[in-house]
Amino acid sequence: MNHEDIANRLLARGLPPALVAYAVSLEAHKLPQIVVQPTRAKDLAPWVSKLRGLPYWPKGAEYPCDIDGQPMAMLVQLNFAELPPLPGYPRSGLLQFFISITPDEGPSPHRYGMRIDGGWQHHSESEIAAFCDRRYFRMVYHERVTDNLAALHLETPTLPYGLLPMGREASLSYSLRDSYVQTSDYRFSRVFGTGIDEFEETVLQGDFAVVMQYWKFVEKHIPIVIGGYSRVAQADDPRSIQPNEEWLVLLSIDTTPDNDVYMAWGGGDVANWWIRKEDLIRCDFSNVMYFWD
Repeated sequence: MNHEDIANRLLARGLPPALVAYAVSLEAHKLPQIVVQPTRAKDLAPWVSKLRGLPYWPKGAEYPCDIDGQPMAMLVQLNFAELPPLPGYPRSGLLQFFISITPDEGPSPHRYGMRIDGGWQHHSESEIAAFCDRRYFRMVYHERVTDNLAALHLETPTLPYGLLPMGREASLSYSLRDSYVQTSDYRFSRVFGTGIDEFEETVLQGDFAVVMQYWKFVEKHIPIVIGGYSRVAQADDPRSIQPNEEWLVLLSIDTTPDNDVYMAWGGGDVANWWIRKEDLIRCDFSNVMYFWD
């Protein structure tokens, strides 16, 4: 496909004409992405992909607790055998995302499982370490999955009372789409040659309307995605601390207050779980970065 064909196709898709010179770069850097649609449900089988509900937990395995000894809540679980194939991601096994429940009153060192007690400097390596700190969130990967109920716990420990970003059980359905770089993704400069702030100031001459058109082009608000590109709410991606590292989108969940499933991170924010490419290939989920803002 030549430059003109690529440009025409992306213009038809909604690319702002002011950015047509970047069409080839955008196309070269597009990534496959699984778009996930939650649908309210209840009493789903423990081994299926879902939000909340009864987690998959084999008998004899120790249930995840945070550093304070409190049981964590299973927020999401993904049975990769049910997902469309995504290059570099597992094709089997079940991955769970646990977070600590935030107390609804009094001081807390975390909110929704992310540390908020300081201890890092802005844009420093210690910030990466803090967001990989698993004291209040946990990733659990089950390489083999059984549907034998007799081998599974059918109850969860009593969870502490408090706050979670979602409470309703939901089933998940999937579709594959092309993903183009978000303005707040740390890889924006790989596509456009510079970060979004400098790009807007120098190339766009402060024309924010073009940025808004681009947001629409990349489908700024999608409830849940796996792979591809993700956004951060405050346009300050922690991965930019390590611009040459390949931090991939393991899972991104946006606020969806109008959806019957209702997922809400603060005031309209978004949660991301990122993983280094080499760790994902090994199915090593011990060093995932969890960040919401």
